Order: sequence, then C-alpha cells, then structure tokens
Amino acid sequence: MILSRDKNVCAYCGNYGETIDHIVPRSQGGLSLFSNCVCCCKRCNSEKGNRFLSEFFNDISRFDEETENELLTRILGRT
Repeated sequence: MILSRDKNVCAYCGNYGETIDHIVPRSQGGLSLFSNCVCCCKRCNSEKGNRFLSEFFNDISRFDEETENELLTRILGRT
C-alpha cells in the first residue's frame, strides 16, 4: 500500500523506490503506521538506516537546506 500510495517514488531523492522506510525508525520507537512509512529507494534507505530525518539530512551532502525543507514539507504532509 505504501509503494502504491507513493507511486514507487523515493520520498527522499525522487528516484524509483522499492523499499519502505520508517520516518521515525522502529528502533527509535516509530510504529509501522501508514503515516510513519514512505516509499524509499535502496540507496536512501541504506544511508538513512535507523537515524532520524534531521540526522540523515545533516550527514548527506546532496541535501542542502532548501531541499531538506521541501522534503520535510512533502513527507510530513502525507496522509
């Protein structure tokens, strides 16, 4: 359902997504809820790991502040 909802587009980079990522990682108390899951490509899912979005964005050089704000708005605005 998540992949279909997100049209197989990675929430973080916009490439083809074939995995599901927990926005708040399960290891950090995140639940497997529709609102906490997004479609994600293997690369971004691997790079994000069990980190929070802010940690992920800070550590990945391909995300500048403007891109981070756009992504957060898009991701957190999902229903």
